[in-house]
Amino acid sequence: MKKIALGIVITVVLLTNQAGISQPLEQILQQSDLLMRTGQQTESLRLLRDGAITAQVQAAHPDLARLLLAEAENHYYFFHFDSAYTVAKEALTLAEKYQLEALLPAVYLQIGIAAMKSKYYEEALNYMSKAYTQAKEKGQELLILQADAYTEDISGIYNYHQGLLNTNVAQDAYERALKPLEASQDTSLYLSFLLRYADMYRNTGSLDSFQLLIQQAETTLENFQDIRAELKVLIMKSIHQSLLENWAAEEFYIRQALQKVLRLGTFPQLVQHYYFRLHFTYKERKQWNKAIEMLDSANLIETKLLLTGHDLYAQVYKEKGDDTKALEHYEKWMALRDSVLQTEKLSLITEWETKYDLQQKDLELEQQRSRQNLLIGGLVFLSFFGFLLFRAYRNKNKLNQELRSQKQKIEQQAEELRSLDRIKSNFFANVSHELRTPLTMILGPAELALKSKRLAQKEQKLIILVKKNSQKLLQLVNEILDLA
Repeated sequence: MKKIALGIVITVVLLTNQAGISQPLEQILQQSDLLMRTGQQTESLRLLRDGAITAQVQAAHPDLARLLLAEAENHYYFFHFDSAYTVAKEALTLAEKYQLEALLPAVYLQIGIAAMKSKYYEEALNYMSKAYTQAKEKGQELLILQADAYTEDISGIYNYHQGLLNTNVAQDAYERALKPLEASQDTSLYLSFLLRYADMYRNTGSLDSFQLLIQQAETTLENFQDIRAELKVLIMKSIHQSLLENWAAEEFYIRQALQKVLRLGTFPQLVQHYYFRLHFTYKERKQWNKAIEMLDSANLIETKLLLTGHDLYAQVYKEKGDDTKALEHYEKWMALRDSVLQTEKLSLITEWETKYDLQQKDLELEQQRSRQNLLIGGLVFLSFFGFLLFRAYRNKNKLNQELRSQKQKIEQQAEELRSLDRIKSNFFANVSHELRTPLTMILGPAELALKSKRLAQKEQKLIILVKKNSQKLLQLVNEILDLA
């Protein structure tokens, strides 16, 4: 029935052309999420990719970006962290290219989650910070809660593994992350953090709190389906029983988890992990053959048995007393270790050579940029200096021209003044000369008349008055003549 329903959803998506895929998109995302949480990765991815093809044909960029984001979440859910990171980056490129601002916080969040799982904690914190800031600007409350919770989660993990915080402080970080999630609708995320929080109590030896948190997760799963959370709860119950040294109960819960993932066939990493857990359980109980059998089963998984596997073989054969087999696996472990170390050494050398080449290229580019900047700076300086010289030369010529003009004007004005002075002098000289002659002619007869003594007293007084005023007038004329 599930496959029939899935086929119907895909058909509806492909036949929707006029209104885009916006309405069926929510159905696709919901159906894909349900398939994912029930362990049906192939069906979930097929549904998302069919929707992505339709969105690409219709150039429905927001829908395509959301489908890519859902695909990244799908890869993350099934432990394909590199694929999750890559697809989330594709969604980011699309969101930035078409300015899908509302989607950016969710994309940043998904990239941060994938980086966290790959143990790139600083990069993860950087993307979580971007997600938190963008979500806060846009008022996306649920994304704010998720980004804040994951930031606390990453900080707790990073500081705990780096030994920068004690366990209690790390527990506080997880507890602060859980509080906002309890009120959110993201039950899957809440369960994930709840179970991580339980891990912290397990590490501190607080078994009662550890058990209570497991029960809280089981209660949540009664009304919510999430295969990964269910598997995690079973493993935590097995851990709880191992801490109580109840080995049979521990084996029971691991077997339950193993049966679930074997039926699903979509979690090879978990299958191998559970076989390893059973190996340690049998080894603790000194059931050597069963412990070896579990290692053999783990070795059959498509996930390659690495260095740790041969080390475990060597240990269990040694404890069993089979020194020959122990030595055989120890030699394999040594050879593989040397090979891994050599590979790591070559990889490190290659990495350093690559870094050196990049640094050399960066240095050459920096030197080239420095030379270009120096040349540009020199040209700018010379241009500026030349401009200043030209401006000074132009100002000097302008000033000299103004000085010459002023000098000519002053000389012209001086010549005009000299001409006026000559005219004035000539005028006064002529006037004075013309006035002195009549005055002299008046004074002469007046003096002769006064000397004859023939005049009456009244006439004599008049002649004296004429003489006096004539002399005064002559004195003024002489002064004017001297001034001229």
